Amino acid sequence: MSGKKNVFDVPTINEQCLICLSPNRAAIRSMSELGATLEEIAVACQLNATDIQKHLDECVGVDDIAGLAGSDDRLLRLLNDATELFHASTLAGNLTAASSALGVRVRALSEAFRRSESRAKHKSFIENADPRDPNTWSEPLRKFLQGYIDQVLENCAAIDDKKKAIQ
Repeated sequence: MSGKKNVFDVPTINEQCLICLSPNRAAIRSMSELGATLEEIAVACQLNATDIQKHLDECVGVDDIAGLAGSDDRLLRLLNDATELFHASTLAGNLTAASSALGVRVRALSEAFRRSESRAKHKSFIENADPRDPNTWSEPLRKFLQGYIDQVLENCAAIDDKKKAIQ
């Protein structure tokens, strides 16, 4: 299997990469995402910093997605990492780490379900709504937009008041 970047799916293992083959793979990525230096990761995992850098560049990729889609992708990645960590910890006989990973997995699944339910509930707000025709807007959408526009106008008025006070 080749080592292609695979940030959001089930982790791909590059059989030529020492870090991909390491049971500490998820920990290494997590430490990197939390801002640990290569040297800190290398010491903690007892691996070579050059191998870690090569792994992060070639196998992991960069997470530069922002917003809601990025949040969903990070949640999915957390779910995958927790699953991988659970299995690695169980195989290593570290039941404390396995229990923690299982707890993270349960919370990630719960959050994914909550988001799905929320989206299903709010989908009806914009179904069949034409942005140019307010007569097609549902009542919850109309109330939301009215409140949003009112808040924007209040903010604009506050900015104008501050400008007048300065002059």
